[in-house]
Amino acid sequence: HKKGRVAVITQSGYSYYYHWMVEVLGRLALLELQGIEFDFLYVPNTAPYMLQTLELWGIDPQKILIASDSTLITADERIVPSLVS
Repeated sequence: HKKGRVAVITQSGYSYYYHWMVEVLGRLALLELQGIEFDFLYVPNTAPYMLQTLELWGIDPQKILIASDSTLITADERIVPSLVS
């Protein structure tokens, strides 16, 4: 269990560069545009470029929760932005 707000931006197809850049990061952009704050960011199993883009975005690595098929996370509040494409 994570105390606080967990933003979930993972989705199918995330492992392809296009889907990561346009769709997954698009969901992060929606949060930012709406001024929605979160304590943790739940992201897909990451490739190096995924972590690099989150770092460039200014996401604190301590806030990143890595998703996997065997991960189950509960939170006080979950934020799940709409798909952007």
